[in-house]
Amino acid sequence: MEIRTIGRFFRYFANVRDRTMRVARCIPPDKIDWTYAPAKFTLGDLLRHLAVAERYMWAENVQGRPARYTTHGK
Repeated sequence: MEIRTIGRFFRYFANVRDRTMRVARCIPPDKIDWTYAPAKFTLGDLLRHLAVAERYMWAENVQGRPARYTTHGK
């Protein structure tokens, strides 16, 4: 898919975000720290990464400021 307009981008982004949030809501609380291998991101780490990226990268860029993303913690 080629996105050529801002409106189409916003619809695409909203759909991807909505799909991600639906998956996130399916993770049982006792599995939030599960990972498929030692030293790999847990499910919670992946969600925190997405949240921090959305806030400190996308939100900053939309306002014309440089990204402030560094990392996420527990």
